[in-house]
Amino acid sequence: MSRLFDKNLATLAWRNLRRNTRRNLATGLAIAAGFTAFMLAAGYAYRVQRVLSSYTVYALHVGHIGIYKKGALEMFSIKPKDYAMSADDQKIVDDVLKDMDNIEMSGRYLSGQGLIGNGCKTFPFMASGVDLTIEDKVMNHRTLKRWNEHLYKHRTGQSLWEFPDSFGAVSISAGLAQLLGKTKVHSELGEAKPVMITDCTAPDARALFGADANVQFAAGSWDGTLSALDGEIVGRFTTGLQETNNTAVTMSLAHLQKLLNTESIGNMSVWLKEPLLLDLTITNLRSKLQKAAPHLEALPWRDERLSPYYTGTMQFIFVMVSFIGCVLAVVIILSIFNSATMTVIERSQEVGMFRSIGYNSKTMRKIFLMEGFFLTGISLACGIVLGLLAMFLVNRLHITLEPPGVSGGIQLILSPNALIILVGSAIVSLLGVGSTWIAVTSVVRQNIAKLVSGAHR
Repeated sequence: MSRLFDKNLATLAWRNLRRNTRRNLATGLAIAAGFTAFMLAAGYAYRVQRVLSSYTVYALHVGHIGIYKKGALEMFSIKPKDYAMSADDQKIVDDVLKDMDNIEMSGRYLSGQGLIGNGCKTFPFMASGVDLTIEDKVMNHRTLKRWNEHLYKHRTGQSLWEFPDSFGAVSISAGLAQLLGKTKVHSELGEAKPVMITDCTAPDARALFGADANVQFAAGSWDGTLSALDGEIVGRFTTGLQETNNTAVTMSLAHLQKLLNTESIGNMSVWLKEPLLLDLTITNLRSKLQKAAPHLEALPWRDERLSPYYTGTMQFIFVMVSFIGCVLAVVIILSIFNSATMTVIERSQEVGMFRSIGYNSKTMRKIFLMEGFFLTGISLACGIVLGLLAMFLVNRLHITLEPPGVSGGIQLILSPNALIILVGSAIVSLLGVGSTWIAVTSVVRQNIAKLVSGAHR
């Protein structure tokens, strides 16, 4: 340890930093500003990753692992009956999951489409049938509440699990509710009975649309017949995307199965106690399914087929942050390299003097490396403080972004991450020390006579 760190050399290096105050200050500011910019970009990327991942896993009911019949992701919408999971398939999966330790919960889900009407007008809908036995746990999971607290601000009314399946409770997206003229939900109307509209062209027809929370669903059942059901709007929500905010409907799995006239489901979603053990758990699950039900497949939530919006967004952000990081790295390297080069050239005679009294080139190089390390460390500390302050100010300003295709806007929030800051600091420190080493090595190795005479300059 004493070979790596010499107290006397460290003291000398620390004092040398005061000799070129302006140059060191300019270099330090470049490092601090660059690292502050990196922290802001990384804080945005980390926040987006956590928000999108928790939204995908919980709010979209994808789970950490999705279990489907092979080919269902491509063919279910075309041939739902052939690619659905039967009751026997569901029992097999339940038996397999019972013997696994890292399973927090699992649920059954189904999707369907058709027409939704208010008695006069109809609009297309995309319905998700959810498992009410675990829906309360999923939608109130601590991870979802921590990273997607904004979702709860855009929800109106009651939750589906507060009603029995026989009630026909449904929750619809805000855009679809506006199209239907259903401005109020069940709890806001009390026990209002369904209103019969006899003249859809009457001046008061639109007002009558909102006098109840009843809607009608029509869809082609899986046996080829036309099926229709009533539903009672108990809640409204915002999907966050304009392309789905005018069509989304959520209802109980039993209600959607009744509409489609089936007992099958589209998939099962599995949530883990320890998400970090996803790879190990899914490998074990696949091995068990291969023996018990080879026609079923288990997919991780990060699979592009399950989470296209998440994967596409994160790929773009990764490229953006990587580009910013590379630019900042080049700026830091050039700043430190130029500063170290000018310093060692100016002090070449001093280096020659030290060499003449017994200091070897390795010792001299160590002094300059310590100077670069101290300068980089102080600059990083300032950059971290500035980065945290900048994040705090940005979050307090409540800046709202309006990305194309996103309904309701997105508040710009930056979240610091200790691991990212630590890794970034280590990389910058290595870059600083490496740049200094390159700059000083060629000079300190020069002949002592050249160094003392200043001929090297």
